Amino acid sequence: MADFDKIFDDIKNQLGAQAEKDLKEFSSQGKEDAEAFLAQSRSKLEKWMQLLADKQIDEDEFRWLVESQKAAAEMEALRKANAGTMRIEKFRDSVLQIMVKTAVMAIVAAA
Repeated sequence: MADFDKIFDDIKNQLGAQAEKDLKEFSSQGKEDAEAFLAQSRSKLEKWMQLLADKQIDEDEFRWLVESQKAAAEMEALRKANAGTMRIEKFRDSVLQIMVKTAVMAIVAAA
C-alpha cells in the first residue's frame, strides 16, 4: 500500500480549501471539525485502505465504510457557530468525498 501518513496528510491538506469553498465565514470552524473527525477516523481509515489495497474489499465497499462514519462527524464547532444544518451537511459530505477520492487514487497509483 502507498504510504498511509502521506495520504493522510494529503487529505488533511485539502480540508482548508474545501472549508473555504463550502463554508466561507465559518471555514476555520469547519477545518477544525474536519481535522478532529479525520484524527478520530485515522485507524479505521488506515485499516480500510489496507483492505482495499489488498483487494479484500472493492472501491464501493471502501466508499460505504468511509461514508458510514458520517454520524461520527459531529462538526461541533460549526454547530456552535450556527453555520446552518444544510451547510454543515454539505461540508461533511465533501470531507467524506475527499477521504474516499484521495485514498482510492493513492492506492490505484501504487498498484
